[in-house]
Amino acid sequence: MARETPHSLVDMVRHTFDAMPEGTETQRRDKVLIAFLMLKGARDGAIASLPLKYVNTIDGYVFQHAREVRTKGLKTIMTYFLPVDPIYEEFFVGWVCHLHKEKPSFSAVAKPWGFKIVSGHASGPT
Repeated sequence: MARETPHSLVDMVRHTFDAMPEGTETQRRDKVLIAFLMLKGARDGAIASLPLKYVNTIDGYVFQHAREVRTKGLKTIMTYFLPVDPIYEEFFVGWVCHLHKEKPSFSAVAKPWGFKIVSGHASGPT
């Protein structure tokens, strides 16, 4: 017989996410990884190798090209964001906006799929 747990995994992740500091850029980067894990539900190897140029924040999907992303079975796949708490997507999109504004070299990397910054939010392909 399985032991009952007092909280669901989703609740535990949200508690961890809320408790994570955001004082430095590195702390925000770490927190955005948790947000993206919740949005995607993908394997850590795929997420670690995924170029942001393949993430479409407008339509909520990720193109995982097998030549660049370490996917299971070396398959090229398109996956959509999971229907989770909107705070994860808001935090992730905020990070993408930060990269565009504060890291000029990032904009060139993201161009293939592109993001357009409108009122501080990434919205629509460029």
